[in-house]
Order: sequence, then structure tokens, then C-alpha cells
Amino acid sequence: MTNNNPDQIAIKDILTSSPPGQFDQILTSLRSMIHKSKEAELLNPDFITALRSDWEESSGRSILAAATDGGSNSDGDAAECTDESVQLLTKSMDDYLARHFSSAGVQAAQKIVRENDCGADSAISVTVYVERIDLKNFNASSWKGTYSILPTSNSLSGEVVICAHTFENGGNFQLHSKMKLDSTSFKSAAGSHRDAMAWTEEAVKKIETFEKEQVLGKLKEMYESMNSVHLKNLRRVMPVTRTKMEWNVLAHRLVHTLGVGHGKERAEA
Repeated sequence: MTNNNPDQIAIKDILTSSPPGQFDQILTSLRSMIHKSKEAELLNPDFITALRSDWEESSGRSILAAATDGGSNSDGDAAECTDESVQLLTKSMDDYLARHFSSAGVQAAQKIVRENDCGADSAISVTVYVERIDLKNFNASSWKGTYSILPTSNSLSGEVVICAHTFENGGNFQLHSKMKLDSTSFKSAAGSHRDAMAWTEEAVKKIETFEKEQVLGKLKEMYESMNSVHLKNLRRVMPVTRTKMEWNVLAHRLVHTLGVGHGKERAEA
């Protein structure tokens, strides 16, 4: 998309950086800030449609949109590459998503295609997109895993990109994380259907192990050390009371509510 209008360039940067599930909310906020005389020019439908497409494609949400609309998760000629390996991988990944990404409010979809042609030696691309949007409770998150499987060397490589956004009472915190899986080998297939099933199960097991140990494991470590390491430089080591902060949101809300009430009574007095 080529556009030299500086205002539209800024709009593009803002909208294509939208957190999960919030493209329309940010677009609405932009409309409220743009003068009515400029809205038709800066936010014309074709421009916004193109931006939405770019955002969905880059974030991975286009896979979920295609699955939700009942469309195909294959692109162009790749739709014909429904060989046994692709079919078995699709079935195994469907089972994997059902086991690990089926909590309430979670939406998940996948896309598996041959990368170049339909030959048995062509690399297989596996893309997984998962999101949980709960704007009523001020949080949204997405998970995009992309993997490339090389049948000739029985190797797998890829990465997981995570975006988490939480906001409340003026606060706005986003986490963006990318974790890579270096090329790793797994069991080869000898050619029979049973061997092909074992091959796909081994490939999915490699993905599962990486996501559990390297991705979720590191996120857990970061969460557990956040108070003592990552947030340490953002505040005093100890508050003025010399007592560690108690991260109990309900308790702080109660204190705030009681404080507001006492303030009102004092004002009336």
C-alpha cells in the first residue's frame, strides 16, 4: 500500500499496531479525534479495508477469520496440496488445539500448506493462531506459532509470537514476546500409512514440547521474577512503610472505596 499522506501514514502505524481484538475500538477513537471535514479523506473505506487486511495478516488473525467464516485455510494453488502428510498433520494439530487451547473464551485456528509445490519433498508450513479477547475485563491476548517442516531432513524450525494487553483506570500495559525454535530433527517415516502417522505425531510432539518448555516455561519464569527483577527499577525497593507491596487488587479497591467514602463524610462535616 503506497501512501505519502503523513496523516494516513500515522493512521496506518497506529491501526496496524492494534492489540488483539481492538482494531475497531482504536478506529473509533481515531474517528473521534479527526475533524469531520477530514474524515472522508483520511479514513476512506478502501484505505481502512486494506489496513484491516494488513493487520489480520501480520498478526495471524486472518487464519481465525477464514475458519470462522467457513472459508478455506489454504492459499491459491496450495489448496490442491492435500496429500497424506498435510491431512495427517491437520488432524494431529486439530487434536493438539483441542487439548491445549479450548478454555472458555479462547478461539484457535490453524493453517497447514505446502510452502512451494505439491511435491512430497516440499516443505510444509504450519501456522497456529490463538486469541482470547475479554475487553469487559480489560485484557486481550494472542498467540501465533509458525513452523516449517522439511520432510527431506525430517527437521522442524519456527517461532511463537505472543501479544498480551491489559488496561484499566488509565493504565496500559502490553507484552510482546518472540521465541524461536532452532532447527531440530525428529523420527523419519519409512513410507507406510502407519509410519506417516508416527511421523506427524512426532512432529506435533516437537511443537508441543517447544511451546510447553521453552515458551510457557520462560513466561512462567518471567512472571515469577517480575516483582523482584523486572519491576524493581520502576519503584522503590521498599515503600515508605518498609512493608512489601501486597498485590491484592480487591483489597486496594476496598481501601480506595472506603477512602472515598470517608473523604465525602469529612467534606460534608
